Amino acid sequence: SKSKLKWFLFMGPISLIIFWCLPIIVPLAPPTDMKPELFLVINFPIVFLLLGLLFEGICFTFALSYQSKLVFVERNRIQEKQAQQLETALENKTIELINQNKIVESQKIIPVSCPLGELVAL
Repeated sequence: SKSKLKWFLFMGPISLIIFWCLPIIVPLAPPTDMKPELFLVINFPIVFLLLGLLFEGICFTFALSYQSKLVFVERNRIQEKQAQQLETALENKTIELINQNKIVESQKIIPVSCPLGELVAL
């Protein structure tokens, strides 16, 4: 995938697998001042699975927010481009109307004052 989100979406499942397998890969010895029951609860694989799920959720949230940012930036870029195109079209139309107005002004017939009788004869 060429998407910029692939790293966020890739790190989530990888972290889940790493956290889930961590108690198996790295067996921890209980510290001397810790109760064995507490050590078993902390070192329980489900606790690491939940930590992995938490980290995966955080990565997925980052991916969603980054995607939202990309959409926002793209939308703003498109709006700016459309605004620029509309300004250019408006300027072209204004110039065209000014030129047409000049043509109409130059083609106006200036009435010549003549006696009333000559107008009736026409």
